[in-house]
Amino acid sequence: HLHHPNLLLLLLVCLSGNLEQVRLVYERVGVGSLYTVLHKRSSEFPGLLSDQIVRILFQVCEALLFLHSRGYVHRSLSSHAVHLVTTDLAKLCNLEYMEE
Repeated sequence: HLHHPNLLLLLLVCLSGNLEQVRLVYERVGVGSLYTVLHKRSSEFPGLLSDQIVRILFQVCEALLFLHSRGYVHRSLSSHAVHLVTTDLAKLCNLEYMEE
């Protein structure tokens, strides 16, 4: 099991006979992906403060260190894979691209 404060928590998998209709349910993300904040909702977030940027980077690095310590490589790190649950809490997702 991969539980870490900076990994987006998978809550439920809804199975279906058709693989394309399988649904993954994650914990609530209050703000959105870092990509969305930077490119689509930039008027709501006119600029991240330097301490917010450092906090986000630190949290992403903590999640990556946790994964690496267990022998996993993320392989898809981008602003799409970082979700801001709150403006002060970043969580890494897109773990389906990991490799052992």
